[in-house]
Amino acid sequence: MKLRLLILMLIPFQMVFSQTVPVTFIYTNKTARNVYLAGNINSWNMSDPGYKLTDSNGDGTFEFTTNLAKGNHQYKFVVDGAWLADPNNPVTDGTEYNNSLITVSDPMVTYLLPVDTIEYKISKAPLITAIVAFGNTTTIGFSNLSLKINNVSVPISSGNYNQTTKIFTYQSLSSQLV
Repeated sequence: MKLRLLILMLIPFQMVFSQTVPVTFIYTNKTARNVYLAGNINSWNMSDPGYKLTDSNGDGTFEFTTNLAKGNHQYKFVVDGAWLADPNNPVTDGTEYNNSLITVSDPMVTYLLPVDTIEYKISKAPLITAIVAFGNTTTIGFSNLSLKINNVSVPISSGNYNQTTKIFTYQSLSSQLV
């Protein structure tokens, strides 16, 4: 079975744009001890304590949220001293260094699983998870979200979006796979 381009669209409720947007970076590795974010946002400092990801519940999922200015940002994770591109972000800067690239806008999706690719093979219907980021002056609620799978609108409910954590989840169905 194939799942083609998975799209989560945000329709801003309030078109007042902030200067920065809180962006959450997530890295999963059950054996990692120290994970840092390094990039043009911190002069590529590989051990900046202000950019250390934390594994708050010990499950190997490290998270870090920082306010970023709108625009392009290059970054990598530094995992126990090794420089790694973000495995959840297929966009890179195209250089020999293969830096991950994120374009910050308001609003935006900062984390989307499964990884958004044009086409890939899967054996079961995936859980779609997205962290929605927006500035303090932008309001996003359930009514502002829409989801398309294989270019077909999917009905969602208020239970798919937690406004406190800004996390959207949707369990896709086998019938939605092509």
